Parts: sequence; structure tokens; C-alpha cells
Amino acid sequence: MAAYRLSTYVNLSDEHRVIDEGQAALNALSHETDHKKIAAVHADIAAAQLRIGDLNEGITSGRLALETAQRTESRWAFQQLAGVENALTGKRDTSARELLAAINSAHRSLSQPSA
Repeated sequence: MAAYRLSTYVNLSDEHRVIDEGQAALNALSHETDHKKIAAVHADIAAAQLRIGDLNEGITSGRLALETAQRTESRWAFQQLAGVENALTGKRDTSARELLAAINSAHRSLSQPSA
């Protein structure tokens, strides 16, 4: 149920509720098996944090989302990072630019055919 509430608040652009519901969704997920969902939740939380101006927490959540997406090698998990990318675009902070570059690099790596 937490995932549905999270999705609703993401669609409503209610950043504060996204963070609260995101934490509830993370608590409800199995950290042993729900890696793709966890990546998506971290991405939603990160984008919300960045939109409300909480740069440090947004970057931390964004890194967690990216690391989890890379472990799963899931295109769906990477698609969830689009909100983070949008929120990071134009940020002058070095950490923000580094995270954006890492996300872009991971996207390129995922889209290249394997040899």
C-alpha cells in the first residue's frame, strides 16, 4: 500500500509526502529481494529532496538509487532515475554534477550492446 501512496504523491508533485511515503515504502520492501523497487523508491525520494532544495540528502538518495539500479542492471530501475536527472540538471554543486555524470555514464553503459 505504501508504494501506491508514494506513486500518488509523486504524480501530485507533493515532495514532502513523497519523502515520508518513500520511507514507509522502503520499510515495507524486502531488502533481500525487492532491489528494483528499492532503486525506484530511492530515485523518487532523491528527486523530491532535490526539488525542495535538500541537496545533500537528495544526492545521498540519488547515489543509493544509482547503486541499486546498477546492481540490478534493470532498465526499469534506470528509467526511474529520470526525475533525479531532471532535478540535478543545472545544479552548480560539484557533488550534484558528479552524480549527474555518473547517472549519464551508467545509462550509456546499459544501452551499449554486450560483446
